[in-house]
Amino acid sequence: MIGYTREIPYNSTVSIDYTYRQFRNMLTEYNINPIIENGEFVGVVDPTRPSGQWWMIINNTWNWKEYQSFGVTFSRVASPFTILSSIMYEKGNLRGEWSPYDWNGYLTPGKFAAYSDDGGAWGGGDRGLTYRVNATYLAPYDISLGLQIMGQSGPRSGYLYEYLSTSDPDVTSRGAAWQLQDGYWVNNPLSTTARIVGNDRKEGQWRSAMLHVVNIRVGKAFKIRQHMFELNFDVFNLFNVATSLEPDDRGRYNTTYYGQDSPYSLLSARSAQMMLRYSF
Repeated sequence: MIGYTREIPYNSTVSIDYTYRQFRNMLTEYNINPIIENGEFVGVVDPTRPSGQWWMIINNTWNWKEYQSFGVTFSRVASPFTILSSIMYEKGNLRGEWSPYDWNGYLTPGKFAAYSDDGGAWGGGDRGLTYRVNATYLAPYDISLGLQIMGQSGPRSGYLYEYLSTSDPDVTSRGAAWQLQDGYWVNNPLSTTARIVGNDRKEGQWRSAMLHVVNIRVGKAFKIRQHMFELNFDVFNLFNVATSLEPDDRGRYNTTYYGQDSPYSLLSARSAQMMLRYSF
């Protein structure tokens, strides 16, 4: 991380920051039981495991998380007007290659970039732009006025799939969905018609609309000797925007929902609260 901060006139400060991080050798859960030879499922190490699956937490040395951010912050702390604002661009990805326990590596060996740039692969992805403005004004008669404005780029849809025909050679060559081994039925993880498409997130993935939210506060302080009463009235989502907070998950599979935002994940409607605080 590297940054530069400078004081400017009117009791103000400007900061510029850049952050780069890598998270390597993180613990990951994999099914280590299946045996794959030349891209075909041939059995499992231990068939006595439920459905032939043997999940184990192991050290992931094949790929790693990467995070970058660039931000500018402006602050002014002085009576009666205080402001804190920031704008930041964030980006996170997976780097490296498929692990030998990730079956996508056998099904779509050249598509790791499309998967790793997914906004939902690990909660990272191209997070885009975020801005915040917080302002407070201390008016006469111990009245306080507060304003909060926030914005966030919508998340990307995530990696996309296409479905092959069940008779496609790339499907039939992977073996039967279930195989009998030593008297136990074991599952073939390669028996699926779904295939990752695209070479990176720029191909086919869409982004939900940018979120903009405005919150306000009106407060009044009452002082009685050593006692303080603060009465605050807050309104959240002042303009009652109904932005979707994520794409429709079903759209990842090139269904009729492809390109649509989730109707089940909308920003909460306008709301208000009253709060009384006593201190002494």
